[in-house]
Amino acid sequence: MADWMTRKEAAAYLRISTWQLDHLRLPRGTLGARPRYARADLDEHLERSKTTPGERKKGTPRVPFRSRRDVLTTQQRLDRMR
Repeated sequence: MADWMTRKEAAAYLRISTWQLDHLRLPRGTLGARPRYARADLDEHLERSKTTPGERKKGTPRVPFRSRRDVLTTQQRLDRMR
């Protein structure tokens, strides 16, 4: 028998918020109107989402890091337009 977890327990197990859990579209059962997640399904999701350092998932864009110094304030943008 699978270990079933509530929404809050499953989010804590994956170390994510309940909002993120809701948007993962993981398989789930229900007890009444409340969703229950099987530990095996959560473990499978963790295995699928593993990456090694420096590896990107296919289709993930490479986004350069932007520090606060790179971001212009509204006043700086207005000054550049003049």
